Parts: sequence; C-alpha cells; structure tokens
Amino acid sequence: MPLPLSPSGLEDVKKIEVGSAVNVVHFNTVADFYIHVKDQNREKAFCDLMLRLKDECVNCSVTSYLPKESGEVVAALRKKVWHRAAVLGIISTAACRIK
Repeated sequence: MPLPLSPSGLEDVKKIEVGSAVNVVHFNTVADFYIHVKDQNREKAFCDLMLRLKDECVNCSVTSYLPKESGEVVAALRKKVWHRAAVLGIISTAACRIK
C-alpha cells in the first residue's frame, strides 16, 4: 500500500539521511516507488542464498513441484507472466486451486 502524501501519515516511517545508499525494490510510476536502505550484510546474505538456490536447482532432478498443503506460496504462470500465488486447496495429486 503506498504511503499517504500528507505529512500526518508519515510519523512511523523511518527517515533516511541525505546521501544514504538505497535500492529501488519496486516502482509503479516516477512518483510512486519503494526503496530499501542498502545494507552490505543483507546484500551478501541474499547473494549467498541465490547461489545456494542456483546449486539446488541445477542439481535437482525433479521437473515440477506439487504443493503439499493449503497456504503454500507457489509460482503461477498467467498470460505468459509468472506471479506469486497461494494454494487454496489440493484437488488431486496433480492439481490444486490457487489465488
């Protein structure tokens, strides 16, 4: 949810000092975007996680994943674009309902 533009809604927002290094993590328009303060430790941890994930995927012999229970977060392909989805229910050993 975008932050309100009025100063009254910004009391809980962490202030970022001028000159701080940030990463733009999502943007909708030039005036509507989200940032995270750059953190070298978190960046290294994320890169390490990506490398471990790459190794897992390269060495994995499974060609597809079947969710085990409702509530799992999965990837769903809709109109040739991948989206995050939640499993609503398991229909069979080869199908599930997602949202």
